[in-house]
Amino acid sequence: MLVMLGGALAGCQRSRPPPGELPLPAASDAAVGVVVTDAALAVAVADASPADATPSPALPSNVRVTVRDGAKEAELRYGVAHVAGGAMVVSLVAVPVSCAVWPTPPTPYLSFTVPRGPGDRYFAGATIGLETFTHLDASDSRLIGPEATRFTLDAGTSKTTMKGSLVVTTSTTNAGGTFVVAVCPVPVDPPADHQPVLPAAASPGPLMARYADTTVKVASASLHVARDDAQGRYADELFVSFVTPPALGGEVLESDVKLEMIVTLTGARGEQQRPLMTKPQPVWFRLTGRGNWGDYKGRGLPRPAWTGEGAGWIRFASVGFTPGDRFAAELVADGNGLIVPGTTTIDGNVRGVVIE
Repeated sequence: MLVMLGGALAGCQRSRPPPGELPLPAASDAAVGVVVTDAALAVAVADASPADATPSPALPSNVRVTVRDGAKEAELRYGVAHVAGGAMVVSLVAVPVSCAVWPTPPTPYLSFTVPRGPGDRYFAGATIGLETFTHLDASDSRLIGPEATRFTLDAGTSKTTMKGSLVVTTSTTNAGGTFVVAVCPVPVDPPADHQPVLPAAASPGPLMARYADTTVKVASASLHVARDDAQGRYADELFVSFVTPPALGGEVLESDVKLEMIVTLTGARGEQQRPLMTKPQPVWFRLTGRGNWGDYKGRGLPRPAWTGEGAGWIRFASVGFTPGDRFAAELVADGNGLIVPGTTTIDGNVRGVVIE
């Protein structure tokens, strides 16, 4: 049975929470999102030791998440978040923890990674799907795909506090509840020096890719819709072709060169995906290419030219799930190829046709 923490939580509240735990939100608050003051969390973040320091104080948290896997059950009441490469890694656990818990939380635990999202606000105010890892004991570990999860990040989510609710539903694992956790002040894996803040909105005009000393414009795009017996139709990948420039990265291009990109929708999938697509959803892009490049005839595109991948977000203004339908979306992403430091790699608006 799926565990939904709502009004039933009211009876579990304690008048005097143990050290390191924040007061539980009222059941009415949990129904519309977690609403908790950040005062205690702000103090904890300011006083917390770096992730590699000892001793490190336990951080206050407010977690009410239950995980069930067959006959096994875990009540997770604490948590902590670490910044790794710009993304937020959240660990929900059964005992008080500090920043020193990285990289392996105490068992049992549930963990997930939230990408940066628009404005680097970690998809605050949006509902997305996220890959989730559960580890109840030494013999019970599961990696759950985003199609089986729903995370709603509270509007108060920030670089110091992660707030929200989650639901996980598979044939073997069910989980649900709310969480408010502090973010450790020192990143365990700092982002690259070039990493800019992802814009909260795409630039006006068509999609552009900035690569090395060249900017290329979208030529065509198609959105692939897959069919699954259990999930129905869902969009999984966006295929983009760019106008081939005369040269790229100092190399002259032959006329048959094709600069392309595959964008994987890594957020919500399944029958509930479509209504969520009007809000930002996480994506992962990868640059691909075809054809001969300079003196590399018959050998395809050499590397490191036109190579790279990275995370971003997409928001659809219109979309259909039937082949031949049209779609329109804004797309923003940053990657790790030969890019211009301090700029966004992929930015703009894309339109195209739905394919199957």
